Order: sequence, then C-alpha cells, then structure tokens
Amino acid sequence: MSGDRSNIGFTWGSTENLYWLRTENGDYKRIDPTFLETLKTVARGDRGIETLTEGEQRALSVLHEQEYIRDETPVKELPTPAGITLWPRLLAFGIVFTLVTVYVGYRLIDAPETVPALETGGTIEQLLLSIPVFGVMAVIHEAGHYLAARPYFDPSIRLRRLNGVFPALVTTTNGAWRCPKSVRIWISIAGPLIDLCQCLVLAGISLLIPGGSVVSVVVLFGYVRILCSLNPLVRGDGYWILVDWWDSVNLRSRGMADLKAGQLTVHACFALGSLSFTVLSIGVVLFVGITSLNLGK
Repeated sequence: MSGDRSNIGFTWGSTENLYWLRTENGDYKRIDPTFLETLKTVARGDRGIETLTEGEQRALSVLHEQEYIRDETPVKELPTPAGITLWPRLLAFGIVFTLVTVYVGYRLIDAPETVPALETGGTIEQLLLSIPVFGVMAVIHEAGHYLAARPYFDPSIRLRRLNGVFPALVTTTNGAWRCPKSVRIWISIAGPLIDLCQCLVLAGISLLIPGGSVVSVVVLFGYVRILCSLNPLVRGDGYWILVDWWDSVNLRSRGMADLKAGQLTVHACFALGSLSFTVLSIGVVLFVGITSLNLGK
C-alpha cells in the first residue's frame, strides 16, 4: 500500500450500531463508523491517503498490517443475520434451572444421606469415578454452543485457559460479532442450558434407581460447574451474556487498561473483581486439593 492513492478493499458490517471489519481468516475488529466512511472514500479513490490526518494514516497502516484492509480487493458488506425471539429460550432456561436447583436443595437438605460426607472420602472417590462423565458433559456443553452458532457462522472448539489460568474446552465464536444481540445471547446460554438438561435427566435417574448417590454427586458437581460458567467474573458464558446484555464491548480489557492507568471506573472495578475472584479460586482449589490428599492418608 503506497502512493497518493491506493486500490484497497475490506469486508465490513454493522450490527445494532456496532461497526466492524473482518479478515479473510474470520477475525473481527470494531471500528468507528466515521473512520469507516473515511476508509470507503479512500477505497473508492475519492480521497488520497495523503489527505488523511496522521492518526488516520497510522490507523489505516495498522489495519493493513493486520489484514483487515487488503490490496486489490473490493469493499464488501456482510449482511446482518435476522434476530430471534429470545424470551421462550430464557423461559426454558429459567424453568430447567429452577428444577435442578430444587433437586440440589433436596439432596443437600432433605436427603443428605445420599451424598456421603467429605470427611469419609466417599464423595472424593465418587467424584474421581465421575471424571469421565464430566468430560462427556463438557463436550456436550460445547456442542450446545456450537449447534446454536452453526446456522450463522463456522465456530470451532478448542482448549483454552479461562482468565488465563483455568483450562477448559471453549467454543470460539468470533463470528458472533455480525449477529444481533438476541442471537449472541442465545449462543452464550445454549451451553449452560444443555448442561442443565443433562443434570435434570441425571437427577430423574438418581431418584428412580436405588443407590443413585453416584449419579447425584455428578448432578451436584455439574450444578456447581454451571454456576461457575454463569459467573461473569470468569471470562466464560456469564461474562459474554453480561457484555451482550448491557452492550459493554471489551469490558474486561477496558477494565484492565483503566486499572493499569490508575483510573477508578466501573470497568476497572469489574476487572479488579475478576482478578480477585481468580486468585480466590486458585486458593480454594489448592486448599481442597491439599485437604483431600491429607484425608486420603
């Protein structure tokens, strides 16, 4: 990209007043709508690059290096998919969540004998036996996200670290940028909803078969995992639901930037809460692990 004028092009789109550019590899970057119009005038040849401000030229150069802007390509707009009716899905989620919560309360309060006490080592042994089941449930959880996203773009499932610490299977949904808010929220809740349905089925099995304590342990720990998934302080489903619901784009990264700059903002408070929760969670995991080892001696 050189000279006074440049035959440049890019792929762009907008979703509910959010404008973005897209690379050929499917990466997205938010862009100011005014600057987007400037890029269009340059791409049409109506303006030369030399007429841009120094900041605009620098931004254009960075976008070109990151392949959001490409040479000898047309300007193409990606259409925004239609939204969906969200409330029936939220209602279904609320009903299933309530049923599973009632079951967990019953097991912990009215039928505690079905869940062996931790100090006996029983729960730990059953939990270890249940690890393969948790693995299958995690895959099904991600399948929920995948299937919800598949009609709109090509998602992928890979192993990542939540908050930079906790390993987890994660469905990469960069393509959700071009979807309406209702679709983005549905993609985020689809995984926990599948989890809840799994737990509800297992809860029914544990109530129908004798000696169903192993199954009940799976449900209890699965329920805890769902709560962790919905926790917005972890960069998972709950975080993305919060971001999309309140239109808080880049909530955590903006908060971290404000923290480093010593600015007390809502974003900074959120980032501080997220960091604190991560440290606390690591401490709890270490405590439980050490305690479990001591009990096993």
